[in-house]
Amino acid sequence: MAEVALDKIAKAEQPKILCVDDKHQNLVALKRVLASFDVELVMASSGNEALKYVLEHEFALALLDVQMPEMDGYELAEIIRGDPQTQNVPIIFISAIFTDRLNVFKGYEKGAFSFITKPFDPIQLQNKVKFFIDKYLTERAYSQSKDQIVQLYENSPEMLFSVDASSGKILQANRRLMEITGYSETEIVGTALEDLIKEEEVRNSIKSGFEEFMQQGFIENIHLNFKNKKGHYVHVLWSASAIRNSKNEIIAANTIWTDITEKHMMQEALEQSFKKLEIRNEELESFVYLTSHQLQEPTQQILSFMKLLERDHRSQLDEEGAAFIDYSLQAAERMRQQVLALLSYLQLNYSQANEKILLFDLVGGIINEQKEEFEEQKIQIETCDLHYHILGESSQLKLMLGHLIENSVKFRGKDDLKLNIWGESEAGKVKLYLEDNGMGIEPQHMDRVFKMFQTLHSRDAFPGLGVGLAMAKKIMEMHQGHIELAPSRAFDSGLLVKLTFLASSS
Repeated sequence: MAEVALDKIAKAEQPKILCVDDKHQNLVALKRVLASFDVELVMASSGNEALKYVLEHEFALALLDVQMPEMDGYELAEIIRGDPQTQNVPIIFISAIFTDRLNVFKGYEKGAFSFITKPFDPIQLQNKVKFFIDKYLTERAYSQSKDQIVQLYENSPEMLFSVDASSGKILQANRRLMEITGYSETEIVGTALEDLIKEEEVRNSIKSGFEEFMQQGFIENIHLNFKNKKGHYVHVLWSASAIRNSKNEIIAANTIWTDITEKHMMQEALEQSFKKLEIRNEELESFVYLTSHQLQEPTQQILSFMKLLERDHRSQLDEEGAAFIDYSLQAAERMRQQVLALLSYLQLNYSQANEKILLFDLVGGIINEQKEEFEEQKIQIETCDLHYHILGESSQLKLMLGHLIENSVKFRGKDDLKLNIWGESEAGKVKLYLEDNGMGIEPQHMDRVFKMFQTLHSRDAFPGLGVGLAMAKKIMEMHQGHIELAPSRAFDSGLLVKLTFLASSS
């Protein structure tokens, strides 16, 4: 307990008790009796002195002596009860003289909650004080909690309001609703929700939304697009939950409007940009396709004329000239192959991926077609766990897996090639793994090899155009899948290819 000086009131966290008595020894006695309470005692020796503190501070309880000079306890109590700010302060009269029934009745008439006679029983006084302190703390906690809820309601970034279920009129609304709609509180409260909306289509959506709400007791994320009072379009998501009475009948709706105007505008802008990008990509692909197609004829002519030159005039050329013809033929053939590869890449169309394909059949078909070749080259291929079904277009997936197996064969290294192929299922996806003991790829080059015409070795060491992995990536993307490369885990060197497909029920 902390006693305060008469010119200072201690911090407001502790409840305050006003003790008023014109005899100092009585105040000391009250202080000792109330020493166990975590409160602040404000001591006043007269009614006028007490009145000053009552008007300036908040008290949980007032303990008033009845007989005092200038202003007695009854007069002080009457003033306290007459002021709206202090009218609810509990009062306990303590008196040694005015103890008859008439004075006790007068005390209650002046607004006292209790009347204690001196000499008082300390335990009785402590019990009464504890009751009023607990009451004060409970009411203060409730008031603070209520204030916090009101602040949260008013300052919420969401538009919050309640609607009467029978009339559809708005009962209460926060500031955010007024800010977004442009209407004042007097225009909103008491108005039917649909009457705030001018667009007939949106009004109909609100009507149907309320019908759905009354049937199931809630609605979620109904999109409304309307003009506010200032004529600006507003996009909101409308959700509501029911308030029910004791009979479980819906009497009102706690309603939330979430402003998605900015998000909607960004989405529209993104869609427009995406459409423009699609158009530009289509134009670019069309241009590349037409250009590549047109290049076939001059490329073929160059190749044909170089072959004629070699056939008819090679004997007339020296060794250097003959070498130039060989270089030209090789370059022309390489150009022709690149044009054909580019056309093949561009001709890959996005698949609907609606075939159910068993991995065992897909992989087994490719291996069986090249069985003799693999045996001649002493290539060991082991497969397991290929009983999963995937969604895709078999011709494209066969082309892709053919490129991947061909890569393993091409970059087999010095040892006999070992190729392990297996599958697994995970969270609605099917993963297919191809792991070999070949030369592998350095980690810093694993993204680079998916680009068209990118090779890591010279053409003399490993002939090829560098299109296989690029086509594999495009085919996987068309199937909403994914391809990833990693170093081999089973062999000292080599490559692990991870393919992720959409799973299909068998």
